[in-house]
Amino acid sequence: MADDGLGLLTALGIERAHVVGSSMGGMIAQTMAITQPARVLTLTSMMSSTGEPEYGQPSPEAQAVLFSPKPADREG
Repeated sequence: MADDGLGLLTALGIERAHVVGSSMGGMIAQTMAITQPARVLTLTSMMSSTGEPEYGQPSPEAQAVLFSPKPADREG
């Protein structure tokens, strides 16, 4: 998919571009930047990770908040 994005840029005559990707698109954009760094002016990777399982995991404190029961009233 990274090659498809780079191929589209080539077909449109765009030598270098600001690349933005969200979720899986962020990982595709990262691959574009890694494989063809001269073609990527800037990279914005949103809601994405490197794919490394040890990175991007919530802390135990954050997990406790996320998995706690929701408050019963508006004040909570």
